[in-house]
Amino acid sequence: MWAGIAAMKLGNRLVDISRAVETYIRRQPKPGGGKYGIVEDYGGHGIGTEMHMDPHLLNYVERKRGKGPKLVPGFCLAIEPMVSLGTPKTEVLSDDWTVITTDGTWSSHWEHSVALTDQGPWSSPPPTAARRSSRSWASRRRPTRWPDIRPAAGPSAGGRQGSGRRQGKLAEPGITAAPDPPA
Repeated sequence: MWAGIAAMKLGNRLVDISRAVETYIRRQPKPGGGKYGIVEDYGGHGIGTEMHMDPHLLNYVERKRGKGPKLVPGFCLAIEPMVSLGTPKTEVLSDDWTVITTDGTWSSHWEHSVALTDQGPWSSPPPTAARRSSRSWASRRRPTRWPDIRPAAGPSAGGRQGSGRRQGKLAEPGITAAPDPPA
């Protein structure tokens, strides 16, 4: 996920995030040998006026999808790698909610919502704080409000209130676009 966030730069394309996530996962040594499975049925997505919006963000590169939209200020994505110790194939259980790998191996899912500003990616919490707090689930804290994120403007100055957290207007909808048509 951190590699995907790092690839969320002005001028990059959606596929650059997918490539960064896939490359990082493929380079990791798997205990006992073999490769990690990168779950194919689910991935990241645009986020704005709705929870799940275009574009769909794969955690691997699929050449027939093209490069995807160019990343510009205001682009908001949920970057969420999903990795398994075995197959990348999944199935949904009868409760219509629980997803498991078809071979029953353990899997992992991690997610951050990230907005692209003129200054680069903005994540809540910031990646360095998230790395520290991810060690203790109970210690995780989220800001009560998001900074003002507008296309071509970046975050607002925002004021500080008693909590010491950055305050600003609620985020406006992100810029979303469907991926390029298959080549």
